[in-house]
Amino acid sequence: MIEFNYDNILLKFNSINRDCMSLDWKNNRFYERHLLEKVKSLNLKGTYVDVGAHHGNHTVFFDKFCNSEKVISIEGNPFNFNYLKENTTLNNCNCLLYNDIISDKQGETLAMKYGLTNTGCSQVIGINEKTGLRKITNTTNTLDNILKNEEKISLIKLDIENYEYFSLLGGEDIISKHHPVIVIELHKNNPYYNEIVDFLKKYNYKTNKRNYGASPTFIYH
Repeated sequence: MIEFNYDNILLKFNSINRDCMSLDWKNNRFYERHLLEKVKSLNLKGTYVDVGAHHGNHTVFFDKFCNSEKVISIEGNPFNFNYLKENTTLNNCNCLLYNDIISDKQGETLAMKYGLTNTGCSQVIGINEKTGLRKITNTTNTLDNILKNEEKISLIKLDIENYEYFSLLGGEDIISKHHPVIVIELHKNNPYYNEIVDFLKKYNYKTNKRNYGASPTFIYH
């Protein structure tokens, strides 16, 4: 158990000792705190959607320190999801949790690979693909399906290791309807980089091109 105070609130997180994602917690701060403080400064009301929620770092911040009314937290790796459940419970978060791989189709079975020193880098791979890392399977869902009954979606954060494009495709109706702020990890070497940029342009999204994250992460309005 790691405990630290942030803005006069005591926070508690369970994590894996060797996992690099927990190093910031051990140093009494949130991972990607500059990104999180920027999101906080936007003062967005409504529902925040955390896709690739990992062990709950962003989810807990969205719930405790932002102007959110609800947080929907989605993690595709069942191993990570158990930590997400623990940490949102420990911090009394008002959130809905989904253990689904977010994609453009529902009900497919996909595999993910992950290691224990950086569990935040869980990545979708071919179901029969061999890997030197741990491997786990789960089924897919879409943002359009999960969020279809939500009234006000103000922010969607996407950090799912080069699978962001498929998540956008599966959330096109929601994005068109609500036009939420989109926080997205977007590497130039993402095989769907151009498709993602074109998708965002299609819905009139713009960014200041500033990287707010530990890896290339941009805010689109």
